[in-house]
Amino acid sequence: MLLVSSWSCYYLSMSYQARVRVLVFCCSLLLTAGSLEAQRIQNILFGDLKVDQPEGVNVPQFILSEPSSTDVRKDIHLEWKVSGGGYARPADQNKLLKQARAAAKEGDQKEAVKLLEKLVDKDSNDFEAWTELGTAQFQEKKLDDAAKAYEKSLEQKPDYLPALVNLGKLRLAQKKFDQAVEPLEKAVAQDPQRAESQYLLGEAYLGIRKGSLAVGYLNEAIRLDPDGMADVHLRLAQLYDLAGMKARAAAEYEQFLQKRPNAPQKKELEQYISKNKGS
Repeated sequence: MLLVSSWSCYYLSMSYQARVRVLVFCCSLLLTAGSLEAQRIQNILFGDLKVDQPEGVNVPQFILSEPSSTDVRKDIHLEWKVSGGGYARPADQNKLLKQARAAAKEGDQKEAVKLLEKLVDKDSNDFEAWTELGTAQFQEKKLDDAAKAYEKSLEQKPDYLPALVNLGKLRLAQKKFDQAVEPLEKAVAQDPQRAESQYLLGEAYLGIRKGSLAVGYLNEAIRLDPDGMADVHLRLAQLYDLAGMKARAAAEYEQFLQKRPNAPQKKELEQYISKNKGS
């Protein structure tokens, strides 16, 4: 009894994210104990099975401010600025920033880069300008330069959410999943109510084959934004299907179709559900 009480106190003292991970781990063990599928499920949760992008499935697209696309990952969209008050700068530098944003909005990323480079030359502490320079460079597919710009922003303001999220997206675009984890963990810690960050961190963990962590973040993304994160049900269904948990995969597909009843893959998903529900 004392041991249980001590564990309860320890559990309650954990951070929210740590409790999520413990619950996912425990649930995974309960689901797989004594089952002939146990080894396969352990493999998918702890990394022996590689999870690629599912064919024919569109993962969520996050258009946060000005949309962009790259040749590396088409579902990566970037954030240009954060609402509310920002970095205080003189009038002439504010003018440069406005010109850069106007150029970017018109699709002239080269001009935006040029103006933003002038701005950070004038003031290397301007974390907003560094972030927007990184975003413009990302649009220009200058990924290494963009990463350096985001890192410069974070040197000035380590908790600047747009830089953290965009750096994480950049690393995902490059498929450098291990390097995406740190900024996205910080983004989630800073704003755990942001469903997009939860989803992206889950994808990063899948990329480094840590499915037991990924599942918790993917489910949290759905909880925070049930409709906006509807496509994450497809991701979870794929994981469960690979693990041999067909009934759970079918349940995820059902939840997806409840939210997206006119999905183009509806017929195929209904066939899967009919075949595997309750199996």
